[in-house]
Amino acid sequence: MHSLAAHGISADMVVGSSVGALNGAYYAGDPTLKGVLQLETIWRGLTRATCSGHLADLVRISLAPRLPDSP
Repeated sequence: MHSLAAHGISADMVVGSSVGALNGAYYAGDPTLKGVLQLETIWRGLTRATCSGHLADLVRISLAPRLPDSP
């Protein structure tokens, strides 16, 4: 994703399962180099302690800035 975004190429469709779906959703929300670098920062910042039993929190924190406000 990094190389494609760095060359201005974005995907027409994003598909993934499990953690690939999380990556795909994040990328679909911001398919720019900046978005890919932010996703990289999230993954590189994870530790066993931040992941252990807190996947729902990780999803909420990672995707919340991209989700529309609830009515």
